Amino acid sequence: MKVGIIGSGGIGGTIGTLWAKAGHEVLFSSRNPEKLSLLVTEAGNNAQAGTIAEAAAFADVIFLAVHYCTTDDAIASAGSLDSKVIIDATNPYIRADDGQIQRVPNVSSGLELAQKVPHAKVVKAYNTLPTATFANEHHRADPYALFYCGDDVSAKAIAAQLNYR
Repeated sequence: MKVGIIGSGGIGGTIGTLWAKAGHEVLFSSRNPEKLSLLVTEAGNNAQAGTIAEAAAFADVIFLAVHYCTTDDAIASAGSLDSKVIIDATNPYIRADDGQIQRVPNVSSGLELAQKVPHAKVVKAYNTLPTATFANEHHRADPYALFYCGDDVSAKAIAAQLNYR
């Protein structure tokens, strides 16, 4: 499967690398794709880097793993996301004026995203476990539970079968 990673930091870089090593074609994206060369090298032959728009055009599935406050910019940079399956790993946290990280009250980032891209198929996943768990425990014989939800049966099936083993 072709996967475009929008947000190639901790969770996006880790999951994208695991997917590339499992045989999926992965395009990591950034506003500065030239800074992703080490990540692409570590991910192997199935990985490449490009812009956010290139990742969106390339992909069957988009993995959105950006900071909540940059979601709108990422969507705008992607171009059309119509008919795309978007796996949303964002969580509604922001840095408050005092520097502390706070959860935005009464917000579902998955529902917000679905309203912003009404012609895409949004599945919420990969947002409940820390990056280190995926990086260090993906090989376990007794895998951890990965929760996902959405309102499109086919999109949820894609998220469920998009494995990295």
